[in-house]
Amino acid sequence: RDTYYKHVWFEATDKDGKFITRGLSDRIVYRVVAYIVNQSNGQVIYAPDEGKYGTQAFPSVFKIHPQIGQYGSWNAPYYVVVFPCSVIQLAGLHDITPSSGQRYSTGLMQWILFSPKLNVKVNDVSTHYEPDHFGYSFESNILTIFVEKNVPTEIMIFHELMPEEPLIILHNASYKNMEGGEGYILNRGETLSLSNSLMYLARDLYYLNEHRISICVEKRVFTGAESYHKQASIALKNAENSLKNFDYRKYYSNILRCIYLERQVYRLLTPNLRDVINTACVYFILAILFAFIGEKLFFNFEEIRRKIIAICILFIFMITLMTLFHPGFTMATNIYIALLGLGIGVIIAPLLAIIIGQAFGAIKKLRSIFMGKHFTEISRISFALSALNVGISYMRERKIETALTLISIILLTLAIVMFTSILGIRVIKPFTFKGIASYSGIYIRDVYWHPLTFEYIEYLKSKFADQAYIFPRAWKYPLRPEEGNGALVIAPSGNKVRIRAYYGLTSSEGKLMGWHKYLVSPGVWFTYDYENSCILAESLAKKLNVKVGDVLFVEGARLKVIGILSDEIAWRLDLDQKRSTPFDITRGEAELVFMSPSEIIYVPYGWLIERKGLPYTVVLVPFDLSRVRNMAIELATESQLYFYVSEKVGEKVPIEMYSSTAGFEVIGYRMLPIPIGIVMFTILNLMLGVVIRKRRDISIFSSIGMSPLHVSFTFLSQIIAYAIVGSILGYTFGMGCLRIAYDVKILPEWFYPNYASSSVLNVLGLLIFTMILSSIYPLHIAARMVTPSLRRKWRIETKPLGNIWRIPLPFVFTREEAIGVLEFIKEYFLSYTEPIPGSPFAVEKCLIKEEKIKETRIRVLSSIMHVAPYPLGIKQKTEIHMIEKENRWYTTIIIERISGRMEDWVRVNEKLIDVIRKQFLIWRGLKPMERKEYIDRARVVE
Repeated sequence: RDTYYKHVWFEATDKDGKFITRGLSDRIVYRVVAYIVNQSNGQVIYAPDEGKYGTQAFPSVFKIHPQIGQYGSWNAPYYVVVFPCSVIQLAGLHDITPSSGQRYSTGLMQWILFSPKLNVKVNDVSTHYEPDHFGYSFESNILTIFVEKNVPTEIMIFHELMPEEPLIILHNASYKNMEGGEGYILNRGETLSLSNSLMYLARDLYYLNEHRISICVEKRVFTGAESYHKQASIALKNAENSLKNFDYRKYYSNILRCIYLERQVYRLLTPNLRDVINTACVYFILAILFAFIGEKLFFNFEEIRRKIIAICILFIFMITLMTLFHPGFTMATNIYIALLGLGIGVIIAPLLAIIIGQAFGAIKKLRSIFMGKHFTEISRISFALSALNVGISYMRERKIETALTLISIILLTLAIVMFTSILGIRVIKPFTFKGIASYSGIYIRDVYWHPLTFEYIEYLKSKFADQAYIFPRAWKYPLRPEEGNGALVIAPSGNKVRIRAYYGLTSSEGKLMGWHKYLVSPGVWFTYDYENSCILAESLAKKLNVKVGDVLFVEGARLKVIGILSDEIAWRLDLDQKRSTPFDITRGEAELVFMSPSEIIYVPYGWLIERKGLPYTVVLVPFDLSRVRNMAIELATESQLYFYVSEKVGEKVPIEMYSSTAGFEVIGYRMLPIPIGIVMFTILNLMLGVVIRKRRDISIFSSIGMSPLHVSFTFLSQIIAYAIVGSILGYTFGMGCLRIAYDVKILPEWFYPNYASSSVLNVLGLLIFTMILSSIYPLHIAARMVTPSLRRKWRIETKPLGNIWRIPLPFVFTREEAIGVLEFIKEYFLSYTEPIPGSPFAVEKCLIKEEKIKETRIRVLSSIMHVAPYPLGIKQKTEIHMIEKENRWYTTIIIERISGRMEDWVRVNEKLIDVIRKQFLIWRGLKPMERKEYIDRARVVE
């Protein structure tokens, strides 16, 4: 077969399995699918192998090379891998989705309707991984699976638009094995036809969800899917009873309702289960941090062996508690593998940090060799660890204060975990608005305006056959629906008009909804859904110059005009307050623009469906309008479509929109602000007290030269230790207390504990963040105590005078230092000689000279440089003057502008001057031997 035009043909091989196909194009990709058939009964005994030894190793697709003209040869043929197989057949796969997901996209010559791809996955049910040999064929909603003999097989089908959510799960589940299923085991050459596929799909999905819900209930995890599952259970029992009684209409409606509801249950269960497992992994990481910090806080052993033992004991203690109370450690079968991976990652992380640190250290050494020691940095990791050690040592010194603080944080965290349950429940709540309603009933459409499936239309008809009228509406677009193109309509008068869409309506809708009242006399509505007739809007009829009874020619069809519809009615709004005409697909789904009545033609629904029209919307009118809301709620629980409901006809009447996608309610968030506020003010009060009590320590830090940042981080490390230790202990104790309270049934009925979800971890993270945030003001006070001056940053005191700018610097040197520091800065200047991105400047000339002005000796480092950013064109002469006064050398920078705008020159030099100032500070930090090297180098130059 070719993969472009979808042409399929068959070739028979000779006795050696060889065949020749002629006439292949070199522009098309082809695929060869080989089968071996039993000649006596037509049974497929060998099928294409899609496994690791089949198409994964020997691809089944190829393309003819234009210069070679062939693929393979008689002596070296193109091989296709097959394997001895058994066959599983499954039909009716599109029954389980209300929306088809089809969408239009422009092609080379026409607009093409693309259907989402269904991806098939065949697994061994014992490993949930694909077997060595398997294959499948998916054609016209019929899936044929080829499997090995005696291999328990499960089948999963994924929708292209929902790759993480399986559309179909078939694993032969039962009450004995609900979750994993027993799989389908076949002998070689055997064929299994799952004729009643809907029942198999419903049962397997029901058993899987039943197993997961029972585990969640046992572990006190509430997902909000329980009510959906109960409704699905009732629908499944009704379907089984209807099948026994040969009532196929009720069977079809009940079995599809069961599948729709169970898919909703799966959507709710899967993220909740992942959520619980993810919280266990996060807690595992927090437990590791708790073990490290707890060892320093509670034990602080000096011996490495005892330190490691204490860390392991604390970690095992916390994991044991979580195994008893947290469901994530028992619900997932592979949780310990995940935790093992996290543990390995935690062990590897310090090694990676060491390796990366050594690599950066080597780079810094190379930079020091080539550019000199003009950069100073401290190890951030060493600084953080030192600050943490100092902070925890202060906590150990004041045991009573630390204990009371930890108890306060533990109790607050425990209260949040116990009495705050953030639970997301999918509820069907109406969104009410006022609008124009031309009929009473339910208007149904897809969220993204995708076509509905024919099976869903039949489901509605079978479900509400004796309760409501069902009016599907179909659309069809010509090959080129752009403005100026479309389907050509020819009138008897010779007038020609191109229409951009067909609009298919049922004959019963016209009679019951009153469409015939708005036809221009003497027109009538459709009397039969498959008749060759049409109805035109007034504006289109005028363009064509036709009247009732004329025959139009439209894309090879002869359509008799039986009515002309008023433009005002054709333009009317539907219940979603959008035009009832087809939307313009050339504008895209994001920009909804509906076609005018003069661009469309009304045809019978059945006639349009026969010509590949698709149902886009459905109108449901109950016999008893008092049940319209209940019907909408019932349908909204089953799918993610939009259901618009109106009980009255008129303008500015209340219209309600129901959808499960818009009905997600969060319970418990109102209880958060009060405990979070209590925690914030408690920590604020605590940290203010800590800062006030440690004035003496802060003074000592200031006297030894610690910066405000270092002092602040020393106190911040205490906050982090309090937050991690207190919150983890509070979370653990809170889960235990909540579990006990639930078991003894002292919680109110409306309260659903949800301590194992990510929402609780989010609250816990918010609590930790609040503790850190509340310490900002106390840390600011501590930093002010280190540097009480109002000015925290060095500023330039002078302004330019014309093109000259003199900036005195607060540095004084001896003669030897003055010689060396200029050589040091000269080396720094000469390291940037090219205007490359990232360099602060580019030096053209740089030299040191000594002058004598009025008995005053001056040493000058003079340079011509371009200053970044270079596109500004700033060029200047930069001089650093060392002026001798009373055997001391004072520093002044003199800058002369050569080119560039004055505003830009001033702005960029503020940064440049600060860079030069920091070089003087780095000089002060050099070792005496390093400074002596520059002094000796300068003397040699002299």
